[in-house]
Amino acid sequence: MNFLRWLRQKWHNDILYRIKQHNDDVVTKMMDKQEKDKNEILGALSWNNLEVIRFRDGLIRTTPRKTIKLCFDIVEECNLNCVGCLVYSPLVCDNGYVMTIASFEKDIKRLSEIFDEDEIDVITISGGEPLLHKEVEKFPQIIRKYFRKVNIRIVTNGLLLLNQPDSFWACCRENKVVLEQTKYPINLDFEEIAKLAEEKNVKHIYMDDTGENTKTMQIFPMDLESISEKSINAQNERLNFFNCWEANQCIRVQEGQMYTCSRIPHVKLLNKYFGLNYAVTKDDSIDIYEADSKKEIYNFLATATHFCKYCKVAAISEGHEWSVSKRKLDEWAN
Repeated sequence: MNFLRWLRQKWHNDILYRIKQHNDDVVTKMMDKQEKDKNEILGALSWNNLEVIRFRDGLIRTTPRKTIKLCFDIVEECNLNCVGCLVYSPLVCDNGYVMTIASFEKDIKRLSEIFDEDEIDVITISGGEPLLHKEVEKFPQIIRKYFRKVNIRIVTNGLLLLNQPDSFWACCRENKVVLEQTKYPINLDFEEIAKLAEEKNVKHIYMDDTGENTKTMQIFPMDLESISEKSINAQNERLNFFNCWEANQCIRVQEGQMYTCSRIPHVKLLNKYFGLNYAVTKDDSIDIYEADSKKEIYNFLATATHFCKYCKVAAISEGHEWSVSKRKLDEWAN
């Protein structure tokens, strides 16, 4: 039996459900069949076999990594209010969460004690809209204090870039910050922003899912029925994790807790606005101050959490026209 056929058979024999128990061992067992056949499948991944590509991506998510990318959402508030925002910013009341400089530095210092310099690839400053934070310039300075080589990015919608003081541009330049902007279909002078960044000698790019193209939206619904612990149709958390593009990809750190995706630390906004009860348990994050080792963190990030059962991963759809949120429940859950 060739490796491709064997892999498809494993897919249909529910190997996904054993990923959590086997963790990184399952990958070794699967891929150690024959080196020649393994190379065959790796070559096939760049072609059009969607099933194999999805399986490959699932293996990546459920394999403990040697390097990670971290994101700090320093504010929840946003000045754009996109429909279906993945971190629920349109639902913010009273300015929402604002990360303090003291909390941020404490967490960054702790991360520097856990991870070697080359084990964190990127630290992203995000939101909400991070430029709404009154002390946004201090965040790159603190990162660079503890991580001299790490890539630093600020993800922004760009609405406030032309109004930033010289000190902001100096901070970005001196700390080698990359400004990563999403190209929304809004009345904004993108060329002027790019020109200003070039004049200030600060690298400016468009987010990788937009490039030079106009941003479209992804609908990523939560499952209302899964809120009930008695639901017979609850989502399978392990299968969801295996297939979710956010899992072990969009790692968030907030107040000493590390999350495997962006939704968990912000779902309280959805709960509060609509009176829902998507529960976040202590098992949905890992405390970076209590973790015994980096291996424990890597293993946690590659494992499904209780919260994963709430997401309708199979119902994710892309390419929707961007629009302003109307703050209707069906933008986020059904």
